[in-house]
Amino acid sequence: MSNEKGFTLIELLGGLLLFSIVTIAAVSLVVQSMHNSANAEATNSLRNDATYVTQVLRTAYENGTLDGMCLEEEQNNRNDKNYKLKSAENEIKLDLTDQNELLNLQFSYVGSDSNRPDCFNSQSDKQTLQVNFTISRDESESFGSDSYTVDTAFSKIPTEQLTINLQEPIEEPDGDSQIGYCKIVDTEKGFDKEKKNDSVSMYDGDLNYSQSQYASWNQGTYNIVNGNTTFSNNNISIFKDYFKVTKDLSAKGSMDLQNTADVNVDQSTIVNKDLKLLSYASLDTYALKVNNLLRLDENTLLLVHTNLEVGSGGFYSNTTICTGGNSTYNGSMDFHNFSIYKSGGSLNVSNNLNLFKLANLSTVKDMNIGGNVKLENSAKIEVGGSTTIKGGVEVKGSSSIYSKKNIVINGNLLVQEGSILYSDGDIDIKGTVSSDNGAGIICSKGKITINKLNKASGIKILPNNQKCQK
Repeated sequence: MSNEKGFTLIELLGGLLLFSIVTIAAVSLVVQSMHNSANAEATNSLRNDATYVTQVLRTAYENGTLDGMCLEEEQNNRNDKNYKLKSAENEIKLDLTDQNELLNLQFSYVGSDSNRPDCFNSQSDKQTLQVNFTISRDESESFGSDSYTVDTAFSKIPTEQLTINLQEPIEEPDGDSQIGYCKIVDTEKGFDKEKKNDSVSMYDGDLNYSQSQYASWNQGTYNIVNGNTTFSNNNISIFKDYFKVTKDLSAKGSMDLQNTADVNVDQSTIVNKDLKLLSYASLDTYALKVNNLLRLDENTLLLVHTNLEVGSGGFYSNTTICTGGNSTYNGSMDFHNFSIYKSGGSLNVSNNLNLFKLANLSTVKDMNIGGNVKLENSAKIEVGGSTTIKGGVEVKGSSSIYSKKNIVINGNLLVQEGSILYSDGDIDIKGTVSSDNGAGIICSKGKITINKLNKASGIKILPNNQKCQK
């Protein structure tokens, strides 16, 4: 006899009921998850749009383009709203996420029009602009409505922080003004000794001097050479004496000018090793080439009417250097303690460039740096052409870099509070931009391109800003 077992009707109904309960619970969880996800996405879109609108308003306010702008809205074919800020001269489109709305935009400031709170019509450099608006989700959405409100204030950067007065020589087409500046310094500091009634030594023809010192320990002697002068000793030191050379001067080894020594060369000066100017010494030459180190210290003066080429340079304690042509450094350059350098042509440095404590460097044409650049303690660089820096840049302690044309920095940039990097052209920074001890300013009359910005730095980035000017 067969003994087969099956489900009873009650068991079958119970199974169906349990399956239905599980199915309904699963569907409910899926629906709830979809609902939560949609709500989270909607909330994120509100916050993102609020951040976006805030940044657009802040940038327009700081750049001076918000003046006269009012909020306008219009409906598109999908019944979504399009928003834009518009004035007679400018228009900024606000691309919000679909179904998001911009509501109750209000500008609050002294002199605002209470009848048109969504218009901004005053540009006072000293005012703070209070901004309020709401980003809302369209209530027709199936998952309900939501909103995100912004209440913030924008403060303008004082104009004086964006202004660095360039000295007139930077605008000259050649190096004559740079040379003129050094001639004024020459007279003021008493370097010119031609009017003194000291003894005179006259040499007709070339002079070859083989000793290690050329010195007058009292008032100094005038040495006039109507020809070339060669110092053949490995090292030559000139003390107090005045030298006038009508042709070329060459030193086979190193040459030191000390204790008010004054050398004037009508043609080229060539130093095979180091050249040092110390203690109110001066050198005035048509062209200069130094194979190793060029060092100036203690109120010294170097005047080169055309081009200068050296290995590396160190300038200290109130030294002044002027060149009428190009300056080329095959090593590094260091400036300290009120040193001034004025180039009538371009400046090319193969390695690093460092300026400290009120050092001032200006060049009429381009500046090209093969290494890093560092400025500290109110140091200043002014470039009449383009600026290209292969390494990184640090601008600290209320220092500044200005370029009349484009600036390209291939490494990282650090700008400390009170310091400025600005250009009348474009700025392109390949590395990371960050700050130190507060945030500085990057300002350009053209566009600013940054590969990577440390958002926590707080640096003020001002592209297309007409207040970024001398």
